[in-house]
Formats: sequence, C-alpha cells, structure tokens
Amino acid sequence: MAIALDALAQPIAEFRSAVEAARTQARAFRDAQQASPASCAEHAAAEFGVFSNGRLDHQALAQLIPGSRQCDAAEIAALGRALQALDEVAGQGDDCFVAEVTPTRKLGATIDHALARAGRAFGAIVLAELIRAGRYDPALHDMLLEPAEFRSWNRVERRFTPPLVVLLDGVDLHSGALTDFADGRAKLVLVVRGPTAPAPLARCITPGTFVMQSHDGSGIERVGALDGPAIVA
Repeated sequence: MAIALDALAQPIAEFRSAVEAARTQARAFRDAQQASPASCAEHAAAEFGVFSNGRLDHQALAQLIPGSRQCDAAEIAALGRALQALDEVAGQGDDCFVAEVTPTRKLGATIDHALARAGRAFGAIVLAELIRAGRYDPALHDMLLEPAEFRSWNRVERRFTPPLVVLLDGVDLHSGALTDFADGRAKLVLVVRGPTAPAPLARCITPGTFVMQSHDGSGIERVGALDGPAIVA
C-alpha cells in the first residue's frame, strides 16, 4: 500500500492543497464576521488610503470589501458546517485515499463510498463561496454537504478527484465496476490479494484511460503525473 500511496503523491498533494486553501479562506471570512463595525470601517479606511478620509463613507465601503459583509445567523451556522466538513476531510490523513472492499460492500460501492466521503470537500467549498458572495439559500444549498456519488460530480470536480488506493481480494476484482470512474483525473490503484482472473482490467481499456497491471508494483510511479484517468492493479 505504501508503494501505491507514494505513486499517487502528486494528485494527493493537489487535493490536499485545494482543501487547505478553502479552509484558510473560510476561516478568514468567519473571523472577519467577529470584527466590530468600527474595526471594519478602519479596515476600509486603510484599504482606500488617507486621501479617502472625509471624502468616502468607510462604514458603507466596508460592506463592499470581500470578507467584510456581515452575515446573518443562518449563514454563520452554514459556514461552520462547511468548515467542519473541510476539517473532517483534512483530518482523515492518508485514510482519505485508502478504501478496502469488504464482504458487505463490493468494489464499485466501496469506491463510490470513499469518493463521496472525500468529495464532501467540494460541496463545502462551493457552500462557503456562496455564503461569502451573499447568495446562500438554505433550501437550495444545504444539500451541498451531503455525500454525492461520483456520477453526479461536475467536470471541475472530476478534475480534482482524490486518488484512491483500493485493497481487495482477487475474487472481488470485477472490472465492470471500475469503468464508471474512468473520467476526469480519477486514479485508482488496486492492491489485489490472491489470484484473480487473467487480464482482469481488459474491460477498462478505453480511449484516454491509462490501464496497467503489475505483479510487483513496478511502473505505477507513472500514474501520479498522468493528466487523465488511470486504473492500475
């Protein structure tokens, strides 16, 4: 498993960077909400410079500076939930990028569950942006924090799909369960235990998808730098 995670170091770092940037921005906006109107006006005065003194209404201008708009209680609560979701994804560490097939959850469902769990970060990022822009509507946007299956992700989200190492027994390797994930920049590395059918990934070979089988892990270091979907076992 360590070899697989090392091979995916680049896309893992990209996903973590996107999550961390969103956390930093959301925290800064939340902290700005705790500032008093007077301090917001002082911030606006500093932004516009000394020549604005006596000429501009700093109190009104403060509302136009990103991060200075005052949110209502519902928006603050939603922002807190978005931050919590981002914190949970970030707090998973490497576990965010590892899943294991079990007797009660087959290969396709295992991948879907793992990606949906990590993909909550995308909904949290969008929700935080809607709140910052003053366009948050609870009836429309609270569902963004619910886990969403990969098939419902948009093109941008699929470009930032977190890579996944999947642990499974050879008898559980059914390539038909993998083809739905061959999109965007999704990268799946299957660590297979025990014997499996000959050429188990043959059905995954499609235009634009990198498919590879390796008995000892050699060659999988190429996967991380690929600008497209990859399925490796």
